[in-house]
Amino acid sequence: MSSQFLFGILGFLLLSNISFQIPVGIVILTLIVWKIWESHGAETALLQQPKSVKISLIVGILIAIILGAVFYEYRPMETLEKNSGLDYLMSYVYDSFCIFNKEIKYTDSSCLATFISVFPMGLLIGIWYIFKVENKHLEFLIPTVIVSILELILIVANKTIGLLPNYLLVLGFNLLQIEIIIYIFARIEERLFSLTKAAYVALLGLLLFMFMPVPSGLTGNSLNFAYLLFTLEAYLVLNYSDKRFWRLASWVFTVVCLFDFVQGIIVKFV
Repeated sequence: MSSQFLFGILGFLLLSNISFQIPVGIVILTLIVWKIWESHGAETALLQQPKSVKISLIVGILIAIILGAVFYEYRPMETLEKNSGLDYLMSYVYDSFCIFNKEIKYTDSSCLATFISVFPMGLLIGIWYIFKVENKHLEFLIPTVIVSILELILIVANKTIGLLPNYLLVLGFNLLQIEIIIYIFARIEERLFSLTKAAYVALLGLLLFMFMPVPSGLTGNSLNFAYLLFTLEAYLVLNYSDKRFWRLASWVFTVVCLFDFVQGIIVKFV
């Protein structure tokens, strides 16, 4: 886990735009709070690590600092898109279609940068689990859920944090939802929803999605496919405790990410 934090901090330092660093930094700090709470003494846990681990951590941190100092450039991003933060909250479902649709215009293409967060399913599971199952996984769920709710309040209220445009706040929010989903699949075994209840919850999520703002040019088959994709992704996440859905989820999310990557390459070079 320490090596994962090291690579995360390294990637964070290589972000030369402070407007991107703020949302990513919030995620990293939230995860650090989790690890400190979970370890009940991070210093002791570090001292007990093998010598090779200590050396690799020290070398890695030095490399991260050097590379960060070399590549860093303070370049805050001006808020070019004036839309409400809600406009970007569900964009992970339809951002791929926006690139190919000439009717959809964005002043700043950074608003299309997002993660497949399957909002609000990860946050819903986290909240439900905190109140339904006592004294398990609270070290992770409490800080991540609290930070997610605070960010969501800012997004809904269309507030910004200094140099952070609202669509980049959504970027950090969706990244934190990814962390929650990964933790749920990896560590939580208790089943909160039956197959039938999971279908009902996914449909309720779809109903919420249908009331969310989407780009005016996103209509017809593209929008219908976005609804279908959301329902599928939501149902997979809600059935996290079933190993059959683990395998299916790994294929579905991989294919979606691959499609996003390929179409991005096509748009950039064609």
